[in-house]
Amino acid sequence: MSMRTFKEKVVLVKDEAFCNCCGRKIVNEDFLEVEKEWGYFSSKDGEKISFDLCEKCFDKITADFKIKPQTGTVTEL
Repeated sequence: MSMRTFKEKVVLVKDEAFCNCCGRKIVNEDFLEVEKEWGYFSSKDGEKISFDLCEKCFDKITADFKIKPQTGTVTEL
């Protein structure tokens, strides 16, 4: 994970992750890491955004989706 600087002047150092939803430090668990570069035809042209979600917040957010995410099984981790 790379170092990130946010507008609030919070700096996260390498190998530390915090859930952007609940603010909890993520330790010894998997999490969702999102990076998006907005392109043409959006109101965010040229912006780059990144955030992390712990599994609990991911489950809470995706539970409200009208179209549920596709799921599958990975045999090798």
